[in-house]
Amino acid sequence: AMAAVRFYPGTIPFDSTEVYFPAHAMATAIMITTSFMMLLAIIAVRINKRTEQIEIVITSLAATVEARDPYTKGHCERISQLACTIGEKMGLSNKHVEALRLGGYLHDVGKVGVPDAVLLKPGKLSSEERILMMKHATIGHSIVKPMKSMQIVSDIVRWHHEKLDGSGYPDGLEKENIPITTQIISVVDVYDALRTERPYKKAYAIDKCHAILTEESKKGWWNPEVVRILIETTSAHSQNNLY
Repeated sequence: AMAAVRFYPGTIPFDSTEVYFPAHAMATAIMITTSFMMLLAIIAVRINKRTEQIEIVITSLAATVEARDPYTKGHCERISQLACTIGEKMGLSNKHVEALRLGGYLHDVGKVGVPDAVLLKPGKLSSEERILMMKHATIGHSIVKPMKSMQIVSDIVRWHHEKLDGSGYPDGLEKENIPITTQIISVVDVYDALRTERPYKKAYAIDKCHAILTEESKKGWWNPEVVRILIETTSAHSQNNLY
């Protein structure tokens, strides 16, 4: 089978706008990238046991993802900060707030295995491309899972696209089966995606973001309490552009 991958200005050093290559080549590239990142994480954790050294690996992985997509610059840091603020306001333990901090940085790390042609596409994804994009949750989980001290974080990475009504992915979890830390990251991730410019959309105003999240929580997608605290927090900081 042949897969068409469209490259956009600045991504390749020649004028061609469309390149065709075997679909299995794309799959192989994803496997190689993912295997390399998993190996990097495993080696780093086994050799370097101290927390600060593990965090170097974490931030490096997050930076690898963000460096590929200029539209998501600062995304992981914003997710981490806002999620921690919400977690603290909800009275979560220090352990869970720390998981939110690390999970904010790592939630999209699986995108290292998503081809640029899909990750950076400035339009609607095809069904095949959407399947590839959705794989980032399980790819990321595979990368983080070997870090035994990060079970909560690995759950965040795998399940941050789950929805309370069971319509999310990759496992279709419902309600209390989704950990509260993951529920927080999910809502904050959606908020930041709405709030910032992406290849396929302009940045939305804060009020519009709040309205969308409120409506989606009424549909049963998000935890209403998490949405309420996010709205409260981002409204309070709107003038200084923190969120």
